[in-house]
Amino acid sequence: EAGAEYTFELVAANYLGASAAATLATKKLAMPAPSLAIQGAAAQATTRSRGLTLNADSAMPALNCTRSNLSTTVMAYSWAEESGHGLLASDIATANPRKATLRPDVLEATRTYVFRVVAWMVTDPSMNNTAVVSVYVREQPLMARIAGGATVPTERLAPLVLDGAATYDPD
Repeated sequence: EAGAEYTFELVAANYLGASAAATLATKKLAMPAPSLAIQGAAAQATTRSRGLTLNADSAMPALNCTRSNLSTTVMAYSWAEESGHGLLASDIATANPRKATLRPDVLEATRTYVFRVVAWMVTDPSMNNTAVVSVYVREQPLMARIAGGATVPTERLAPLVLDGAATYDPD
């Protein structure tokens, strides 16, 4: 029945008597929603210097259970970052609406970001769905560089000068 609310509870217990519970509340939509997922695992990882590209996979809702007719099969998409780390909407490039791209050096190392994509039918925005992914930004090792390569020739009594100016922290 459309609008009906359902609550599901999962209780897991081990042989030592310890247990944990999780509850999920959901509401049945009046109309079918498009299927929507973000490619890859629900928890992903990247590095600051690599950047990030997220791809949404979506499909039309099955309308054989309703009398609705869509005048178009076009879906629209909206991406957002929801973890509150100060990322701006302009930091997420969406030239292709199914794809969210963040250039290198936008994400901060050791932080977890939560990205949400919403897809809806252009002719009926109430027919929508949401997918979420969590992205952890791993630390990278320091990059130590000495100019001149692995061997630096010098005269016996001349002072040895090493140039480490190319050393950097990728994070």
